[in-house]
Amino acid sequence: MKDPFVILRAELVEAAERAALPAPRKRWGWLRRPSRPMAIVLAALVIAGAGGGAVVSLIGSASQPIAGRVPGAITPASLAGYNYTIAVSPGNDGLEAGASGWES
Repeated sequence: MKDPFVILRAELVEAAERAALPAPRKRWGWLRRPSRPMAIVLAALVIAGAGGGAVVSLIGSASQPIAGRVPGAITPASLAGYNYTIAVSPGNDGLEAGASGWES
């Protein structure tokens, strides 16, 4: 039978040799960082506050009506110029493969 102190010494020497070796680099170690709950709560409050502020500013007042004139625009001779229809159809080639274009 072996002496228990000899076994203990061998195990201690083996453990010391393992501890002296450089630790293997953890590939996904950055995912296991200790969480910072206060920073997470603060970030969530900032995001929620910004979203709430945006909602309040959008709902708070109606948009201003569009008014004014475009510089250099030509005014039509009659109001009939505002009501017209443009018909759009495929070109003379029809809908054949490789053909493109539209006619008005």
